[in-house]
This record gives sequence, C-alpha cells and structure tokens, in this order.
Amino acid sequence: MNKSFYQQFRLLIGLLIIMIIIIFIKKYYLSHTDDSSIEIAAIDKNCNLHKDSCTTLLSNNRSITFSILPRNIPLLKPLKVQVQIHNINAQAIQIEITGINLDMGRFRTRLKDIGDSLFQGMSSLPVCSKKIMKWQAMVSVKTEQNIISAPFHFETTYTPTFIILE
Repeated sequence: MNKSFYQQFRLLIGLLIIMIIIIFIKKYYLSHTDDSSIEIAAIDKNCNLHKDSCTTLLSNNRSITFSILPRNIPLLKPLKVQVQIHNINAQAIQIEITGINLDMGRFRTRLKDIGDSLFQGMSSLPVCSKKIMKWQAMVSVKTEQNIISAPFHFETTYTPTFIILE
C-alpha cells in the first residue's frame, strides 16, 4: 500500500472522530437546555422601581420581589440589588441588567443568600449618551427542578454637567 492511502485513511478517521465529538456535544448541549426547564414570568407593567420594590407572582403561591437602592437609581454609583423569594427553594440567584433601547453590555451580579429567603448584591450602571435609558433586570432563580426568570424594567436619566472654562 502506498503512502497517500494511509494519509487519506488517517484523514478519514480524523474526520469521523471530529463528527462523533460534534454529535456528542450537540446532544449533550440540547439535553441540558430544554426549554421546559425554564419558567419565564410576565413583566409587571405597573412596576416602578423608583418608588418601591416590585413583585412578580408565579403559580403555586410563589413570588419574586426585586428592589434597587437607592431608589433614584443613579449612574456610576453603587447600587444595592435585593431579591426576596416566597415558596421557592433557590440554589442560586443572579441578576443580569441589559439595555433595552441601546446595547450597553450585560451587567451580571450573583446574589448572596443572607437568610429568610432574602438575597443581596451590589451592582452599578454606566453613563449612556441617551438622556433616558431603558433597562431590563432579569432575575434568574436556579432551583433543583428548573430556572425561574423574572424580568423587571426601569429607566435612568442622564443629565450631563459641563464645566465651561473661560
């Protein structure tokens, strides 16, 4: 047998191994991202995080309450984010804040369990060139059975301050 046959044979075996790995990864990924394991709550249109905490009601007498302090939600300042859960056995809670009217990146905060179903963490928001920036805070609660995601919307206002040097 000649040298080119062995090269072609090795290439064929290599391609088969790569295909098997790709099939395995796809099956593994798809089996772990089943949409039925994610529960997404409805957005409360009456929620105003500038005035008070907001609560999302779920089935089976469960709820997620979210708040941001200080209430004026300043830019470039530390923000205390807090989640209170009711009738949910959470393994972990994370908040991901994203811009709605302009892509400002993703700001993720993993919250700490401080007891009594209360979770807290710190975050901050950047300054944006838009005067009014609309944001979504997605609260994700990981349980043994699934992930519960509850979106909360809020706005920030940017008022530039200029110093005019004479």
